[in-house]
Amino acid sequence: MASHAPVLNGGFVWLDHGDLQQGAAVRPPSEWLQLLTHGFARTGFYRPLMALSLSLDALWGGPFIFHLMNLGWHAAATVTVFLAGRALGLCRSAAGVGALLFAVHPVTDLVVGGIAYRADSIVTVTLLVLVIAHLRARPVVAAVALLAGALTKETALVLGPLFILAAEFALDCPAPRANELRRRLWAWEAAALACAVALRVAFAPAWRAVRPPLVGSEEVGTRLAALWKSGIRLVLPWDVSICDTFSIFTPADPRALEGAVLAAVLIGLALWKRGPALFFVLALLPSLSFVPTPRFWSPHYLYLPLAFAAMGVGQALARLGKPAWGVAGVVAFILGTRSFADSARFRSDETLFTPEIQAEPRCREAQFYLGAAHLKAGRWEAAAQSYGAAAAQTPGYMSYADVPAAFQNLGVARFKQGRYAEAGEALLQALSLPVPAAQRRELVINLGASELAQQHAVRAEELLREEAARPDALPEALLLYARTLNALGQTEQARAALQRLQGSTAPPAP
Repeated sequence: MASHAPVLNGGFVWLDHGDLQQGAAVRPPSEWLQLLTHGFARTGFYRPLMALSLSLDALWGGPFIFHLMNLGWHAAATVTVFLAGRALGLCRSAAGVGALLFAVHPVTDLVVGGIAYRADSIVTVTLLVLVIAHLRARPVVAAVALLAGALTKETALVLGPLFILAAEFALDCPAPRANELRRRLWAWEAAALACAVALRVAFAPAWRAVRPPLVGSEEVGTRLAALWKSGIRLVLPWDVSICDTFSIFTPADPRALEGAVLAAVLIGLALWKRGPALFFVLALLPSLSFVPTPRFWSPHYLYLPLAFAAMGVGQALARLGKPAWGVAGVVAFILGTRSFADSARFRSDETLFTPEIQAEPRCREAQFYLGAAHLKAGRWEAAAQSYGAAAAQTPGYMSYADVPAAFQNLGVARFKQGRYAEAGEALLQALSLPVPAAQRRELVINLGASELAQQHAVRAEELLREEAARPDALPEALLLYARTLNALGQTEQARAALQRLQGSTAPPAP
């Protein structure tokens, strides 16, 4: 895994700030069992085993252990690529070449370098183990792999049954023919799937992602274009951008037509060759975003498909005989060099996202996290510019961003600049959008501070009154409410608010 070694010097970036530093995705050992009963990291996802994996790492502290475990899971995925290739009928040389190419391919960089994307490597391991176990008639192993994958990421819940069906018809690798053994294998797998579905129905939160704003023929054209982009990224992986900004296409657009040709070729290969080709096509389905997801396209969607694509390349190169390893070595060296250089960018949000914005200013998520870096460093105007770009939607493009949070942080940046009216406008924009109750409380407090800074004490009091009356009122709300009441000349009421805050009697008036 030398091609990805620089990630070991990486820090917490991107989603890691909320998931790990703020603790949204990790729990202490006493709460590990409870992970089965909650959503993942305040999202609409249900990924208890992913949360458990991160919680185990958190026992050791800093980012090094998280990155080391990410590298370890990628190594495990590489091993299972080799084993799955052998189970699917590849010779040792073909399976070895496939595993080598998978290990160093730049499309894996995001999953290896981004701690929050570890679920993809875990799911790849579990689904490949499922295929191996099904082909070799290991019912218990197959069931455990299916259940573990489904509790790690939703992808496994969808692809697991499809992979089982594909394994039944894999070329030269028929499923167990003995009826009794076959019934037992399917029974265990069905039980695992039923258990995963039952847990999800009982405990998964509501799905929060919304379908991209596509209408009519755009649904087809944009997905065909996405397929073409995925194919290019797998075959010519010199572009290592992670930005999800994606143009909207119609079926008549050249990129969509190219995607249609690629789709026809892939389907033909899957039906003709079966084996890795069939699994590759199935593994590509989630990348087409038929189910609403926050990011329409992302390179981490290609991690699992790459496993089967690499097997197919290994199968083709193996026909060269002894020169196969020489060709594979040259290709692996080129790919590994690119991955090595790319892996170094996971040191910070600035090293990760500055090149993304230089290449694509409409990358809203990159703007958001670069804005956070500016805000932390006290670069208020730069932060405001980045958050404003994150909140803006460009017609004709899809790009994910947490828009309410972008407006909220824009308001904070403007407040720090003393531009209180602009801060209030940004906060009102955030409040006009659907946000969780906890975030809405924060927004009201920030807006109250903005109004008080503009000497609009009456408006500030109206905003803060409901929060201050709550038995679980936030401390910052009570302090701000006391200052507001004092500005209105209501000294005794201000004293009472401070008394609640400080838990003492007769505190000095603010």
